[in-house]
Amino acid sequence: MTMSNQEAPPANPGYEATDANPRLIWITAGGLVAVVAGVIGGIALMFSFLHRRDLAAQERTRDERVTQAVAETRPHFPAPRLQVAPEVDLATLRAREDAELNSYGWLDRKAGIVRLPIERAMDLLVRRGLPVRGDPNAPKPALTPLDMQQSRPLQRQPVSPGPLQETR
Repeated sequence: MTMSNQEAPPANPGYEATDANPRLIWITAGGLVAVVAGVIGGIALMFSFLHRRDLAAQERTRDERVTQAVAETRPHFPAPRLQVAPEVDLATLRAREDAELNSYGWLDRKAGIVRLPIERAMDLLVRRGLPVRGDPNAPKPALTPLDMQQSRPLQRQPVSPGPLQETR
């Protein structure tokens, strides 16, 4: 066989004719590591800055905190009015509500409406029972604004045709 009888290698063999460039691979990997390290460093710096800023704000808040004695002497304290002791405020609210539930008092002196202790009101309800709808002695519910509007006679004013309306 002679050289002239051999076939020439194809122009596109279907695979890589050379190896990958290791220098380019190392440069790409190094660049990727540098970018990741830069992002992590930036995040660490940002968290450090935000942490210092938060500590400074907490110190300012601690220094500006108002004691209960000052808040009582100035009833119209400027906004924002923060709760200094929420546990004490909640206990005071519950004590006031318990006092209202367990004592007598006037709700409307002119109308003769009183407040009864809750235990006494439940005893009266058990003795007298709930009012029945057909009972003539049962109190009638007050009219709502909607009921009052619906009970009024319908008053319509005649509408005169305007310049753009046709008359028939």
